[in-house]
Amino acid sequence: MIGNLGTIIDINGNNITVKIDFDVAKYGSLMNVHVVFEDGIKKVVGEIIKVTTNELTIGIIGEMGENIFVPGITAKPSFASTIRVVNKDELSLILGPADVSDADHLYLGKSSIYNGYTINVGVNSFFSNHFAILGNTGSGKSCTFARIIQNVFTTSKYLPVNASIFVFDAYGEYKTAFSFLHEFNSKLNYKSYTTNINNPDSDVLRIPLWLLDVDDMTLLLSATTHSQIPIIERMLKVVSIFSKDDEFATTYKNHLIAKAIMTILYTNQTASSKRNDVFAIIASCSTSSFNLEAPVQGLGYTRKFRDCFMIDTHGNFPESNLMTEYITSFIKDELDEYEPGAPGFYTLKDLEKALDFTLISEGFLRNE
Repeated sequence: MIGNLGTIIDINGNNITVKIDFDVAKYGSLMNVHVVFEDGIKKVVGEIIKVTTNELTIGIIGEMGENIFVPGITAKPSFASTIRVVNKDELSLILGPADVSDADHLYLGKSSIYNGYTINVGVNSFFSNHFAILGNTGSGKSCTFARIIQNVFTTSKYLPVNASIFVFDAYGEYKTAFSFLHEFNSKLNYKSYTTNINNPDSDVLRIPLWLLDVDDMTLLLSATTHSQIPIIERMLKVVSIFSKDDEFATTYKNHLIAKAIMTILYTNQTASSKRNDVFAIIASCSTSSFNLEAPVQGLGYTRKFRDCFMIDTHGNFPESNLMTEYITSFIKDELDEYEPGAPGFYTLKDLEKALDFTLISEGFLRNE
């Protein structure tokens, strides 16, 4: 056993450089070994992170109190500190007791640094803090994680109360590892969700559209330009209308359709181009009262809205006055100031209709 490791020659942030006064070649690997800096009653704990023939670099990790190890420090060690390797009792404070078999502790494995020292961790303290499993590809990170979870539910003497664990399994590695847990205890439940609709053994994951905000929709729809974001914002506002089928929703839809059609009729396009654009709007957005088959009442006759777009030999709409009266009857000026409220539940079909109506109301129907 090495006595005093040496003398502090540099303190830089949380790293301390120690000039050693022994031959490192006579000892085994010192990498990752824990050391204690002692100065009176104060004990600072570090981990050796670099070894040369005459120096050690030690990273500070915490402090040692009476029968307790606390991560983090309140003060750095002084240059007068003595430096030594942790003893067995101190190691149990850092790594947990080696000899326990109660339900409050979880067996993690054997230490590769301290001659097979058994690593047991307190279940509550372990899962109430962040932890990471690090390693190269193929080194066993997934197996390690799976084994930890399996040990919690299969070797504990009591069932973890109100414990819910969500695993985001991008590569389908964990289903086999956890699907048998209910065999150990009927109170354990396991459920698998997937985005693969052809997987018969898992429930299909369904995204709650009505909980997604503008940023979520921007990612989902792969919107890449700033000009697309206002369209998505408007779509999410009007979808609250299109998820309903009441009288006001129909009136508001008719208002948007009529405004879009009137915009087209006032352009300098040819009559055939106007008709094509209007028919495209009606094909995308229509209601039971405003569609191509809806009856339009003239003076002493009735015809379908579709027939109002017949073109004469001069390239005009003979029924332009009748058409205009019919369309403007749906325009309610007060609705221009209306701001739909936050949407409740809606379907993907409602969202599609809301997008169609948004595009026609903004004049972007044919804009890629």
